[in-house]
Amino acid sequence: MSTRSVECIAIVQGARQGSGFLLDSRLVLTSAHLFEGEGEVARVAVPGGTGTHSYRFVWRRYDESCDAALLEADEDLVRGDDVPDARRSVGAGFRPGRLGELRSGRT
Repeated sequence: MSTRSVECIAIVQGARQGSGFLLDSRLVLTSAHLFEGEGEVARVAVPGGTGTHSYRFVWRRYDESCDAALLEADEDLVRGDDVPDARRSVGAGFRPGRLGELRSGRT
């Protein structure tokens, strides 16, 4: 595994522990089933990053067709020079969209 790939992995601790994908210095895409409710105390961290931090939900959906959550940490999870470039991490064809452009996948 390349160093860049490791930097993109986040540890997410909600009601359950799981992993997430670091999109930038504060945004993490993870699974919604890790969380029980909006008010629970939970933390997110990146190995080799700036430590463990609280977060807020930006978006969450957990139903029969989707299990995803977008979290925003209260502080940067990695130092400025270590911010991953998601396009390089997941491939040249990846183009980050805007949150309003998310689709459910249903036709």
